[in-house]
Amino acid sequence: MLQYHYLGWPDHGLPSDISPLNHMVELAKDSITTNPENNIMAHCSAGVGRTGTFISLVNLIGSYKASERLSVFRTVRLLREQRILMVERSVLTLFHP
Repeated sequence: MLQYHYLGWPDHGLPSDISPLNHMVELAKDSITTNPENNIMAHCSAGVGRTGTFISLVNLIGSYKASERLSVFRTVRLLREQRILMVERSVLTLFHP
């Protein structure tokens, strides 16, 4: 079992550098691709905002690389059916605070 701890994404804030986050998303995606039985656990302090965003990124990048149709709305909606409040803010507010 491996554990990655990403400290560059403050609660209620944005990562100062997204390169390490991109690397972590790729590690998670590669782990699933290499062995589909691998389980990934992601959790931030509240378990909703950063967690949901990270899980959405892994799912969306996986869909993109599999040439599936991408839908951020559908991805977040499906996550919210499993856990309320997943991804707390609009994607636009992440890029235009």
